[in-house]
Amino acid sequence: MIRGNPLLSESSGGRPIMVTATASTGTLIHQTDTSATVYHRVYLYAVNHSTTGDVLLTVEWGGTSSGDRVEVPVPSQLGALPVIDNWPLAGTGAAVRNIRAYAGTGGLVSLGGWVNAHTTS
Repeated sequence: MIRGNPLLSESSGGRPIMVTATASTGTLIHQTDTSATVYHRVYLYAVNHSTTGDVLLTVEWGGTSSGDRVEVPVPSQLGALPVIDNWPLAGTGAAVRNIRAYAGTGGLVSLGGWVNAHTTS
């Protein structure tokens, strides 16, 4: 069963979230529910607002170790680049339920997207 708000938890009314962090622990993008029986399927799109070149974006998926990181070069002036496509994350712990991001240069990349929350019970 799909439930809840489709917006990223840190988005203001569906607006993109500016990635200001330049290192781990990154800018908070989304938090799942605290229940392990509710999982969120997340879609993220990145926009590079720079006019001078690519910016390396790192998404921290449920943690901050190297195995939790997704690194994507985001070209400038390309538009919205798909970064995460329908990946699940459940609220099984305080840190595990967080999606964070940081970029090679802060304040140049924004992330937008949506969430489909499902329950397993």
